[in-house]
Amino acid sequence: MQADKVTVYEAQNRVVAEGSVVFDQADQQRITGSHADWNYRTKTGYFVDSTGFTNQTQDGTRIYFTADRVEKISLDTIVAINVQVTACDEDVPKWSFQASRTRIKTGDRVQVYSPKLKLKDIPIFYLPYASVSIKHRDRASGFLTPTIGGSGAKGLRLSTAYYQTLGR
Repeated sequence: MQADKVTVYEAQNRVVAEGSVVFDQADQQRITGSHADWNYRTKTGYFVDSTGFTNQTQDGTRIYFTADRVEKISLDTIVAINVQVTACDEDVPKWSFQASRTRIKTGDRVQVYSPKLKLKDIPIFYLPYASVSIKHRDRASGFLTPTIGGSGAKGLRLSTAYYQTLGR
């Protein structure tokens, strides 16, 4: 953990960091923020005004997030509050989910509760629930990332697909 100011409370196994906080975990995960409170024994804590990314899948995909608050509740689980989640690494992502709560289980999946799907910065539609796989294995059944396109003849197109594996 790096920050402008770090205070260690040894009796409580706790670190409080303020200003430009950066938390790296073995090149697999990064969480940044303006303030952090971290328990180094349980490896849990929270970050305020956060951005970050999750582990990389075999095809190179990472999930990026920006949130008001990020809580690391276990070694492999993150809960983000008032969050934007995407797999795009642009400043204004091609697609994203905007939600009040997201649960990220590293190496498994991202669960987004009551998200709005946004294309660029434009809300397209509301979903009761969305889940994005970030598993390490090559193939798994599930919905693919939505795509957007357009042409002069056919107009704007938004599509998604379902992929079904038939075996390993």
